[in-house]
Formats: sequence, structure tokens, C-alpha cells
Amino acid sequence: MSTSYSKTARRLHWIIAVLVILQFIFIFTAEGLPREHELRGLFFQLHFSTGFTVLLLAVWRVINRFTNPPPMPEQGMSRAVQLAAATAHWAMYAAIFILPVTGLMLVNTRGSAVGYFWLFDLPMIVGESDDLHELVEAIHVPVGIGLLALASLHALAALWHHFIRKDDTLRRMLGRG
Repeated sequence: MSTSYSKTARRLHWIIAVLVILQFIFIFTAEGLPREHELRGLFFQLHFSTGFTVLLLAVWRVINRFTNPPPMPEQGMSRAVQLAAATAHWAMYAAIFILPVTGLMLVNTRGSAVGYFWLFDLPMIVGESDDLHELVEAIHVPVGIGLLALASLHALAALWHHFIRKDDTLRRMLGRG
């Protein structure tokens, strides 16, 4: 078994990581602008479109993970650390599936379709509904904050492995392990 992740897994990991970072930049920028600001809609559109792109790439990433299993954990890594890492990974996968679907629902419950990079509209999956909007928002926002927290911990853990433990965990995702 390889000691590094597959080239596809590494590329998808880093592309999704960059897109998730952009997601937060777009939404925090949009939410920080006054409602009437001319660029607010642009940032929301970028947030929606990038979220759908993340969903498509996440499907590919999960398929790749099952067809190209990840390398074995580093030697000497405790079972507790392995379990924490696996739990965090699957929680991040869940979030990157939940967020685009609930995001699409949020826009739909306001009676609007979501455009994909000004190319076409995604199908409406629910109708207009204030009650459903509130329910979906109560899922979308905390899951988004959870993803931000988990992704931050994930990055810090990679740095801890690299600089403190001095193992190959980060190098394996860079293709150098």
C-alpha cells in the first residue's frame, strides 16, 4: 500500500480546501455589505456557485476514497488520535454535502432559483416557505460554523504533525511522504 494519498485525492483535497476558504470569504463579504450594495449579489452568487462546485468535487472525492483507499495511519499514532482524525474527516465530508443542499434550499424557500456562475439555474428542490426557510437556516448556519471550526482544527493538526511530531502526515497529502 502507498504511503501517500493518490494524486487525484491530493488534488481534490487541495482544490476543495481552497474553494471552502473562498466560500467563507464570499459569504462573510456578502453579509458584511449593506443590503443595497451593488456587489452584495455578486458575492452571494459566487458563494452559491462555489458551494455547488464543492458538492460535485466532494462526490468525486468520496468515490475516489473508496476506490483508492487512503494510506495507513502513521506509525506510532495512538488509536485515540486515529479515531479523532477519522471522525473529523467524516464530519467534514458530511458538512460539505449538507451545506450545498441546505444552501440551495435556503434560496429556494425565498422563491428563487440558484444560478450556477451565470450559466444556468439549478433545479428548484423546494418551494417558497418561511417556516422551512427558518428550519433550513437553523441547520445551514451551525453546520457552516462547524465546518469552519473543523477545517481550522484539521489544518492545525496537520501543522502539529509536521512541526511537533515531525511525521509524514502533511507530506503524504503533498505527495512527498
